[in-house]
Amino acid sequence: MIQLLMMTSTKIAVALRDVRRYLGILTEQEARLAYLEQAQDRVDLEWRMRELDRPRRTVSFPGNNWNL
Repeated sequence: MIQLLMMTSTKIAVALRDVRRYLGILTEQEARLAYLEQAQDRVDLEWRMRELDRPRRTVSFPGNNWNL
């Protein structure tokens, strides 16, 4: 029974992966890599790498919520 469930979940995972690829939806890792590959030079690449490594900060004020 467990083996059947594992086989079924594997088939579902493969089907979802194929649908994602067909629709052109990137995983987070693929999106990060594509963003880095667009760098024009070494300085641009380093800036993009730092930007991806930097944690997102959220500033909240009463009634406002801005993502920086």
